[in-house]
Amino acid sequence: MATSLTFTSAAFAQNTAFAAAALTETTILTADATNTRRIYGISFTNSAAQIPVVTLRIKDGSSVAAGVFLVTTTTGANVMTDLFGNTNGAPVFQKKRDANGNAYYDIPATYTITAQLSLNGTSSCTIHVFGETYA
Repeated sequence: MATSLTFTSAAFAQNTAFAAAALTETTILTADATNTRRIYGISFTNSAAQIPVVTLRIKDGSSVAAGVFLVTTTTGANVMTDLFGNTNGAPVFQKKRDANGNAYYDIPATYTITAQLSLNGTSSCTIHVFGETYA
């Protein structure tokens, strides 16, 4: 990754829905062959009665560059949890701040982020990743 980034004027958002039995690792942010991404948020919505634990992995191909183990603490109809600012997520994702004071995480172009839930839910869950692209 370069020492300085050029804003491409392009925002991105990727939503990933998990079925009731989503115990396998699932990609929630796909690789971008060209652009570094600046992530401004990762949120989790759960419509199940259970409180799943989410494991996020930042990967370069098959190698894990960083991992975060997060308890979502959400139950009930469509309650949202901020994984980006979570007690365990913030030390990894919120180390840098932009000129406006907003926390962000730069992820190199070829990297992905995966998520894995800790239990079978009775309903669905969704993870939303959003930010901007840079060259």
